[in-house]
Amino acid sequence: MTPAVSDIIEQARLAARAVAEFGSHLFNPTVRLGVTGLSRAGKTVFITALVHGLVRGGRFPVFEPLASGRISGARLTPQPDDAVPRFDYERHVRSIVVERDWPDSTRQISELRVVIDYQSAGGAMRTLRNEKSLGSTTFT
Repeated sequence: MTPAVSDIIEQARLAARAVAEFGSHLFNPTVRLGVTGLSRAGKTVFITALVHGLVRGGRFPVFEPLASGRISGARLTPQPDDAVPRFDYERHVRSIVVERDWPDSTRQISELRVVIDYQSAGGAMRTLRNEKSLGSTTFT
């Protein structure tokens, strides 16, 4: 059975879109990271520690790009979607580092945008953006 012309056109449209998205990621690489888990599993602490380590130049010996010095810096930037609450990174850091206390649980989906400047394996300087969500949610 031969495919209908509309099916061929739809497949061509999807293929063109995939190629365009692939090409845009070559010049503007992005990563989405979602953290999920059971209640009190440590998602908020994990995200806070990860971002704090990236922004403050922490030691992650098994994360080769950071351990080898290929990551030149990381910074927080404004989030693109005001409809999703921002992950309260600063409050969680204060709770852990200053007050030496476990931070309050994150009760809803939230996001935080982190931009990382790095040197690719080939030597070119690049910027990596997390496209949307670095967030935490609790399932009870």
